[in-house]
Amino acid sequence: MNLQEMLEHTGKVYLDDRAELLAGVPDDLFSDASLVTFLNRGADEFARKTWRLNSRYTVAKAAFTGVTLATNVKDYDLHSRVLRVLSVNLSDSDLHLRNISFEDITSRVFSYPNQDFFDINSPYIETPGRPNWYAVDVQTRVIRFRATPSITENGLVAQMRVSHLPIVQLTVSTPSAECEIEAEYHELLCMYAAGKALTTPNVDSAAARLGAGYLQEFDRQCREARNDFMKMTLGPARFRFGGWVRGAWDRGNY
Repeated sequence: MNLQEMLEHTGKVYLDDRAELLAGVPDDLFSDASLVTFLNRGADEFARKTWRLNSRYTVAKAAFTGVTLATNVKDYDLHSRVLRVLSVNLSDSDLHLRNISFEDITSRVFSYPNQDFFDINSPYIETPGRPNWYAVDVQTRVIRFRATPSITENGLVAQMRVSHLPIVQLTVSTPSAECEIEAEYHELLCMYAAGKALTTPNVDSAAARLGAGYLQEFDRQCREARNDFMKMTLGPARFRFGGWVRGAWDRGNY
């Protein structure tokens, strides 16, 4: 459904506040602008709860699926709508960089009881080179590479697969626009928009209870969609022998 169809469906099916009048004052209880706001919020919530909105690097999507490496720069800002980085490869290779935690990618200073053995005041120097690892700091929306890119890697693009929120928001001025969420879930977004509308302060208690039911059903179906997605993307079982399961020496590989 495009935006106009979603508005009409929400109003007629869930809110029952859209009547086709031959004359007189329209009886719309909720404005199109309000419903569009709720539809956008529902799309964001659906993407955040299910991780079903994913994109890989293309030139058209480079603004949120790629970062251009620069000499001696290890940290790069992620697009504000990116939720999760799934994989990264440099533009001159199909090999994926290894994903590790932000803590593990950060340089550390070690100290020992015998200070003569290791001087903690010694400067730590790491030679720039081709990145082999990346980590995402979710709090600051920064992706860090290690090793720090050298002049050889300057200009290469880190091409990402990401889970993200809808990049373009729906607006009243573009009624023919379509939501980025999969079409099979547009009905669910209409239910969410109606639920938010009916739980605003200007409705009666009976309508508020109906709206709360819509929102609970939205959450339930989001969990179901998330489970379906995880099942579809689940890899085959793998067995590894010769080491400790989740051992310190192999942390992060399971």
